[in-house]
Amino acid sequence: MSMTIQEILDLPSMKGLKIIAGGSCINSRQVRSVTVLDAPDAYSWVREGDLIVSSGYIFRDSPELLIDLIEKLAEIRSAGLGIKTDRYIKEVSPRVLDLADELGLPLIHVPNHFAFADIIHPVLSEIVNRQARLLRYSETVRHSFFDLSVNGADLQAILENLENFTHKPFGFVDTLTGERYFFGDSKKLKASFESQSLRDALKAGISDTISLNGKIFGYLTFDCSADELEEKNCEIPITQAKGAILLYMQRRIAEIQAESRYRNEFVQDILIHNLRFEGEVWNRAKMFGWNLQGSHCVAVMDIDNYKHQFEKKSGESDFLPVLEGTKKRIYSICKTYMEGFFESIPYTEMSDSISFIIPVSDGLPTLKERLQPMLKEIQRSIKEDTHFSITIGIGGQKESVFECHESYDEARKALETVRAAAGGNRVVFWKDLGAYKLLGSLYDTEAGHSFYREYIGPLIDHDKRRKSELLRTLKAMVRNNWQMKAAAQDLSVHYSTLKYRYAKICDILEFDPEDSEQRLNLALSLKLYLMNQDLEEY
Repeated sequence: MSMTIQEILDLPSMKGLKIIAGGSCINSRQVRSVTVLDAPDAYSWVREGDLIVSSGYIFRDSPELLIDLIEKLAEIRSAGLGIKTDRYIKEVSPRVLDLADELGLPLIHVPNHFAFADIIHPVLSEIVNRQARLLRYSETVRHSFFDLSVNGADLQAILENLENFTHKPFGFVDTLTGERYFFGDSKKLKASFESQSLRDALKAGISDTISLNGKIFGYLTFDCSADELEEKNCEIPITQAKGAILLYMQRRIAEIQAESRYRNEFVQDILIHNLRFEGEVWNRAKMFGWNLQGSHCVAVMDIDNYKHQFEKKSGESDFLPVLEGTKKRIYSICKTYMEGFFESIPYTEMSDSISFIIPVSDGLPTLKERLQPMLKEIQRSIKEDTHFSITIGIGGQKESVFECHESYDEARKALETVRAAAGGNRVVFWKDLGAYKLLGSLYDTEAGHSFYREYIGPLIDHDKRRKSELLRTLKAMVRNNWQMKAAAQDLSVHYSTLKYRYAKICDILEFDPEDSEQRLNLALSLKLYLMNQDLEEY
């Protein structure tokens, strides 16, 4: 604890002391102790913050020693020098006064009738009393925030307590939720916190970060000077508040994690049909505020090519945290859109997908019409924000939540089938898959492999040997309903080129283009082959 030279001069018992030089620093020089100096080399024991008092006897015959002492005291960062100028030194030379002014070292005239104890005792008593008051204040602040923490106070109560102690206007940003709080009377700071971005809002005052192990939990921003914040009546409550906020954040994170784990387990039990008692379902749903009565369907949003990233980037030291952060961001975007579209929607997060149980009140066609634009917007937002894409599968409508496991299986099959057949970043409803529902049970199986090899195997082998594009040509023919002119335009080749390639295909496969059954076999074989090929990428 300390006090300034000005505060010492203001003490009633110090009446008569006056500044004769170095007056510009009397409000900044902090006095921590008082010591007597009456030996030429006594400055060797002087410490920073010491106020030196002297009778001036040692300078009586050697005034130059006073100049040397002032230089030494300024170097040590002594608080000042009090000297009796009416006893041994009748006059302080202008050179000494100028030096004290230049170095900013307060030079104090001490009246002859002052004993050293008259200065030492009042100053040290005041410093000790201040220290005692500070300790009492510190204990009061500490107990106040401690009581809030042990009683599970919320963030609002902690911040209100901080305002009660500091009496300074400030704002707080909760980085976990993005919420902003404001206290005090500062129109500038309030306007910044209400309308500006986080970066700009933090520039509106003196900001302090609240973090633990490198993770930032919030920002405090005060509308006052840095010097005011360094005062003990602000520094102590701010320090205690930061500790209380960190404890609150840790407690809330634990609660969120526990709730998230319990929610995930419940929704996953529904999706894998791990339900024993009907009453248990309604009770658990009530805890989360979910209405699971009536018809529902399941939407699965699966990150394209996510697991493939582990092979591509496993050599990078920080790829796991980055990949995990990207996944959380994708899930956050999905939840934000879905929770904005549906009130209190059940969901569960898995290793590379997030699934939602969607209420179907007006039938699936109506839901599809309403849902499709929003799902496309989710995909656009994720692509723009993370450069990843997601494939979304929506299962069929089920009359009871106890049948939602079937809708979940359909949603998974739908997205896997369309992804394998046409690539990722798609939205597909199980009901719209048509023949792909049948193919979905065959692709990536030995039976499916044997089927397409029987009909287009020779063409696959020919393309590999000759590095030709007959398979691509066959795909264009199927896509364009076996019309050569349309297929030629699709491939951007001349009609004669397409005609030659098609004849080659018919020759290799011994294919009669007029036989509708052979056409069907080729089309199904091609779809199965392409599904198996694309599957390897996901």
